[in-house]
Amino acid sequence: MKKIVLFMLSVLVYCGYADERIDWLNKFEAERKLLEKKNEKAFTTVDITFAAGEAMNLSEAYLNVALDYKLRNVKDGNERLRLLADFAELNREIQKILDASREGTGSIESCLRYSRIDNMQSRQIYIYLAGKAAAARWKRISDAEGVLDGHKIEFRKGQGEFTAKMYDDEVVLYATLYIDKTFTFDGRDFALFNTDIAGSMNDDFATLYICEFKNGKIVNTHKCNTVFYEDVTFKDGVFSIFSKVYDEKLLAKGDYTQKTKIEKVDICKVFKR
Repeated sequence: MKKIVLFMLSVLVYCGYADERIDWLNKFEAERKLLEKKNEKAFTTVDITFAAGEAMNLSEAYLNVALDYKLRNVKDGNERLRLLADFAELNREIQKILDASREGTGSIESCLRYSRIDNMQSRQIYIYLAGKAAAARWKRISDAEGVLDGHKIEFRKGQGEFTAKMYDDEVVLYATLYIDKTFTFDGRDFALFNTDIAGSMNDDFATLYICEFKNGKIVNTHKCNTVFYEDVTFKDGVFSIFSKVYDEKLLAKGDYTQKTKIEKVDICKVFKR
């Protein structure tokens, strides 16, 4: 009887942790959507900068909550120290971006720096609040290496870079994996990610890829037709990639319309064994 009670208590504790994790994810995503709705018609530089700053502040607040949750659910002392070290490293990178305009090492546009910081913080939130299956997958692929369009790339903590020749110039292209854009199907791990110049204002160098990973290696790649995307779903081996197409003529008048474009990629067909 005592064993049954202890087991039930452990189940309740686990469910409490799981519910807390999901609750924080839902709250973060709900507040993000409200913020995006509020600022969707920001057109002036001042408005765009203010919107980017609000998003950055929101993700910063949830990042601290997510780290607290992760630390409370990690029992190994060395793992806790690693988490704190990684968090400190992230904060140093963020500070570099904030200092960049003053030091002449980055964009002078505040909105670009705020957006990049928001992106970094949001990415880490999903890593800290990942479920067991996603966390295990992330561990398998975040330090992967392989070849992408003939260029060798090595990921470290989900970030990689390589030098490519484009328009007779050599450019450094960056690739970032996002844990919420990774999937497992039929025992195979996949990730959807962009390669681009850091802080690029256009899509001249941007490319969207779906990659298959195995034993820490990139074993298959597929180049998508869509460059940037708003959302992606994965079901029954098919990626559905949603992107927005804007009407430039209406945009010039101070208003715009948008159409949803969907690209479907059946990995069972493009990634044959």
